Amino acid sequence: MPSLNPTQIDDERWQHGFTFVDDANEVRIHYIDCPPKSQSKGTVLLIHGYPNTSYQWRHVITPISDAGYRVIAPDYRGAGDNNHPRGGYDKVTVADDLYKVVHDHLGTS
Repeated sequence: MPSLNPTQIDDERWQHGFTFVDDANEVRIHYIDCPPKSQSKGTVLLIHGYPNTSYQWRHVITPISDAGYRVIAPDYRGAGDNNHPRGGYDKVTVADDLYKVVHDHLGTS
């Protein structure tokens, strides 16, 4: 009988983390950070859609990283293991959250 999941997920290099993007409202963002094996060609930010989480990218995180890119896959506010604030779900705030995860807290641009 064929496997229902033929693609193995290689998550050995994945680093899970949380970072606060809005200290006043205690908004924390979960992310997966997967560094390349060799010198990085750049950073790829994988943004999931509703109602998914960063888990949506599980089959492509490591292959993209193997191609030489640092991969960052955050969960946007209110999704996955993040807390669920009352507000801040507009596109500008969500974009600001993602910017803070990538630039301010992970030190990349």
